[in-house]
Amino acid sequence: MKNKFSKWWFVIVAMIPIALMGVLHIGIALGQYFGVNINIPNVDASTWFMFFSSYLAGAMTLAGVILTLKHERKVNQYQISITSINQEKERLIHAICELDVHSISAIHNHFLELEITNTGYRGTDIAEIQRRIFEKQRILTQQTIIVTGSTEIYTNISLQCSGCTTPCGLSKVHEQFQEIYNRVANDIYNTLGFLSIYVKQKELNALRDARILRYQTENEYCVAKNEPLLHSEQKIEVEKSLKQDISRDMEQIQNSSNRIVAYTQKEIPQLINLTREYYAIKIRNAECRCFSEKTR
Repeated sequence: MKNKFSKWWFVIVAMIPIALMGVLHIGIALGQYFGVNINIPNVDASTWFMFFSSYLAGAMTLAGVILTLKHERKVNQYQISITSINQEKERLIHAICELDVHSISAIHNHFLELEITNTGYRGTDIAEIQRRIFEKQRILTQQTIIVTGSTEIYTNISLQCSGCTTPCGLSKVHEQFQEIYNRVANDIYNTLGFLSIYVKQKELNALRDARILRYQTENEYCVAKNEPLLHSEQKIEVEKSLKQDISRDMEQIQNSSNRIVAYTQKEIPQLINLTREYYAIKIRNAECRCFSEKTR
């Protein structure tokens, strides 16, 4: 509606001097052939021509100023769009970098290297392992919020694109990025949670092993001294029964870790390529939106 109004306004401004010149000629013709003077007294043709020249020069100057302002406004809008798109690209790339596919194997290997003392694992060592796990989960959650809240990659644009006569492919990029990023991020997050449970259970098993060993050592000391046993066999068997079999859990963590590391072969490169494509399409759309003469 605004563009139509601008075009009509330009036509009206251009037609005014033509209409005035037409009135001038009609007035001159009526005065010469019929003696009817409809022109303003003491205003001859040269005056009208001077007025027409001044009006035309002013109109051309005004048109040039308007066109310059419109172009500058378009350039400014385009620069704002480019800045926003560049910031969006940086957030997406940073979020992909935070998909630390090697974190699980690194934390797990660190845990396997911890020393088990006669009282089990050291509390500070386990606390550090759990801290690393929770920190990785926190970063994943934070980046997911940033990607969904500070970029448009999770915006549902299928309805906007449904009536587009020149589809740009942005909707497809959105869907592919969301599917891959969600799958990788959720897999890492859930496996980290499973690793945390595994570490806690293995810590409890080590604590019970240390307790059982202490019970057995104290009983052996009592036997050597011909003294009554301090701990019954039933008590020791209860401690053994409380231990959890986590051998399959360890195997599952290893398999999950290998699967997640394999994301570097396909999923991570796909996310990077989709980010590049997303950036290119948004740049092209910004050009089309700010400079209507450009086409996809």
